[in-house]
Amino acid sequence: MTAFRIHSLEHGRIVLAAARAAGKAVVLVSPQASQMGVGWWRELVRLLSQDFADVSFEAMLDCGPAAGLALAGIRARVGPVRLNVDALTLAKIASIAEQAGTRAESGGASLGGKDALDLLGVPDPASRCREALGS
Repeated sequence: MTAFRIHSLEHGRIVLAAARAAGKAVVLVSPQASQMGVGWWRELVRLLSQDFADVSFEAMLDCGPAAGLALAGIRARVGPVRLNVDALTLAKIASIAEQAGTRAESGGASLGGKDALDLLGVPDPASRCREALGS
């Protein structure tokens, strides 16, 4: 799945509209270290899930080095979390995530080892999304 780092509800809508048109599933990744917070991410994903119920997507909270943020995201059931932490910390958080029915991953593991396409500052995000999805 192609991954996109989104910074707003508008970005999410643009990505999911392009995914719908291309008939492809995508991954939505929060801003790094989720500068907006867990509540903002949960609400954004809820709204997108309502508006794009027919589109397959995964929403991932990028916690950067913030283990506490990852734990808050797991507790809030926002979906999988990404972290840039040492292996021992990741293993502990991954165990907690598994018990909560989700997962914790290191960096770009779920993205095939590459980072998400960041839409921040992209002049025409709709065109960029269509291009990335091959539609």
